Amino acid sequence: MAQASETVAAAPSLSTTTSDSLTARPATEGSSTSSALYGTLLALITVFAALLRLHDLTAKSFWLDEGLSIDIVRLPWSQFLHVMWTGEANMALYYLLLRFWLAIGNSEGFIRGLSVLFSVATVPLTFSLGARLFGRRVGLLAALLLAINAYHIRYAQEARAYAMVVFFAVLATWIFEKNLQKPSSARWAIYGMVCGLTTYCHFFGALLVPAHAISLLFWQRDDVPWRKFARSFLIFGAMVSPLAIIILRAGPAHLSWVPPIDSDSFLYFGFHFTGNYGRPLLALDVLAIGSAALGACRARRSGQGVSSAWGYALLFSWLVVPVAVVVAASLVKPIFVPRFLSFCLPALLFLVAVGISHLRPAALSWALFAAILVCSLLGDRTYYRYDFDLYRQDWRAVTAYIFDRAHPGDSIFFYYSAGEAPFDYYSSQQKAASLRPKPLQEHWLNTEHDVNPSDQKLEDLVAVPGTNVRAVPPAGDRVWLVLMSLTGNKQEAETARAVSRWLSNGRPQVDAQSFTPLGVALFDRNAGGSLSRGSAPPRF
Repeated sequence: MAQASETVAAAPSLSTTTSDSLTARPATEGSSTSSALYGTLLALITVFAALLRLHDLTAKSFWLDEGLSIDIVRLPWSQFLHVMWTGEANMALYYLLLRFWLAIGNSEGFIRGLSVLFSVATVPLTFSLGARLFGRRVGLLAALLLAINAYHIRYAQEARAYAMVVFFAVLATWIFEKNLQKPSSARWAIYGMVCGLTTYCHFFGALLVPAHAISLLFWQRDDVPWRKFARSFLIFGAMVSPLAIIILRAGPAHLSWVPPIDSDSFLYFGFHFTGNYGRPLLALDVLAIGSAALGACRARRSGQGVSSAWGYALLFSWLVVPVAVVVAASLVKPIFVPRFLSFCLPALLFLVAVGISHLRPAALSWALFAAILVCSLLGDRTYYRYDFDLYRQDWRAVTAYIFDRAHPGDSIFFYYSAGEAPFDYYSSQQKAASLRPKPLQEHWLNTEHDVNPSDQKLEDLVAVPGTNVRAVPPAGDRVWLVLMSLTGNKQEAETARAVSRWLSNGRPQVDAQSFTPLGVALFDRNAGGSLSRGSAPPRF
């Protein structure tokens, strides 16, 4: 399988000519002038991608999951490895690299910079893969679409593994394609190992392998290297077998927060992946993908052989198979979360690029490209103003508020114990370390992994009346309470009331501040006054 033909001397157009072939490489693509032009354009796109990902990198606070990332990688090595083995192995490769990354710097921007690095590196790799499949024009267009995609930018600015899993997914697909195109220099063992690394970035990355396998059904039947692919699969299986054991031991408890799938799930999935500009951008991308589908049909009917359509089959399989598997599994146990499928994003953008390049007449191709470009950039602008796939908790503001009003000897209780993780990070950035309130409840790692990363003695913990929460009884005069957004669940509301009663025993509520979806309250014994407000969750 080779690239589409391109004629450099042709009039500027995003459309390919009728002589384009998916089975022959044009000689003109190797010219020094053409290579220099494409190299310059790719460099400009990569720099633009970096600027978009660095822009406002620290404008938004770390949210809960980012705080958990930092909390995990700060553990001593023995506890870190124990936590990985007992249930937090998802994103293990990211956690491992982040440990060494934090040894260099620990500012918000630097921590997120690891994701920025992988996100930007994916852009030229996307060009290379697109050029191998459909020619450099399509590769360049796909790289540009990835560079300006708001979803890719959003996760480039998060201290989680989603940017990394996209990079390794593209790299694995690049190696897979190269192994098929040049069997004499194939490195199937390396392919299996890179697929394993993709899975160590995120469990769902394992779904890339069956997507690749299904695409082989569209390759020339006699040329499919099934044995070599099977050997690479064995290497992949050996690499990820520890993850399989961990998943079986941990069970589905970590995904208990995922809501059931419904029709809106697919709609918002499309909004997010296409770039945060709602129905207009989604409709434009669907139009482009429809053009790509027509191109696939033409390739099948052209008489060039089954393998001529393999590039299309690879992209559609990469996009559809993982989503279909997750949707099917969600009918039994909800696991459908768009960001978990972020490694499918390049496939969507490749199809959009192919659809634009094959659209005729040329004026329509340019018009579609311009409309997608404008909508994508508008989606970027909207993202910088506010998030579009989560309600971000402003732990930076919460921590600053508490430190501005804290007294030495204060205590603090987090309604969700995991909230201690981002609070702890921002506390470490404060100069007045003596004002940091002492956490009362059991650390979230204690509960889930039987480790004790803090100096809190587990034997001092008691059950909070009316709850299944354990905490150290507050002994001081002042206690802070941090509430995360309650879902309206009756049991959660009752737990919040019980915690408030326990904390307000002899301490009237004297302060309450909302940082939607977070809330902060202060109970102070020295304030005097009525104690009745402690019978209900704090009012904000």
